[in-house]
Amino acid sequence: MTIDELRTEMLDGFKTTRDGFRTEITAVSSELKTEIMAVGSELKTEIAAVRSELKTEIAAVSSELKTEIAAVSSELKIEITAVRSELKTEIGAVRSELKTEITGVSSELKTENTSVRSEMKALKSQIKAEGEKTRRHFNIMVERVDDSVRIVAEATAHHAVRLDGHEKRITGLEKPPRA
Repeated sequence: MTIDELRTEMLDGFKTTRDGFRTEITAVSSELKTEIMAVGSELKTEIAAVRSELKTEIAAVSSELKTEIAAVSSELKIEITAVRSELKTEIGAVRSELKTEITGVSSELKTENTSVRSEMKALKSQIKAEGEKTRRHFNIMVERVDDSVRIVAEATAHHAVRLDGHEKRITGLEKPPRA
């Protein structure tokens, strides 16, 4: 066998092998496509089943939650109503206590105010009496001062007359005699 023959035989063998591989690859590819399609179909079915189950579960949970929320809402409304009632009662009691306290304080303030007014009247009477006493005392002092001033004025007038006479005599003595 020559090299060319060997080459030709080898090329033919490669072609045959290649064609066999192609056929096999095509067959495997076709099988894989079929299998992938089958798996895809199975997965779609499974996904649809899971989706359906999840929708059912979600609906059930939603229903349960709605029921629970309604129950809690009802309980809270009852509690709020009870607390509101208690608060109204407490507020009424506090309001009543405050009215009583305010009335008591008002009464005490009125009594205190009356007492202060009485004391003020007494003080006014004392001040008036003291004013009258001070006025009498002041009038007496004014009369005494008037008497003292009158005595001083009379003495000053007397001295002025006397001094005026002295002044005339001194002036007369100081003038040179007329010839």
